[in-house]
Amino acid sequence: ASSRQVDQVMISVSDQGPGVPPEYRDAIFEKFVQVESSDVLARGGTGLGLSICKSLVEHHGGAMGYEDAPSGGARLWFRFPVITE
Repeated sequence: ASSRQVDQVMISVSDQGPGVPPEYRDAIFEKFVQVESSDVLARGGTGLGLSICKSLVEHHGGAMGYEDAPSGGARLWFRFPVITE
């Protein structure tokens, strides 16, 4: 989903999965953090994706975060300031 206010654009992605366990919520944007589950372990990964995304978003003046999705699961969002010329 996306929305635009006068001074910023926000994009969010939601799923209907199990969400992020409480013990990982403060750490999901840190390097090498992976939520432990058999599904994640079966696919592999480095635990760098969200850390890299957040770094890129912040480098461009934006912000990125996580929240529980209203329908269950997780919602990741990022927003950028609107640049006008």
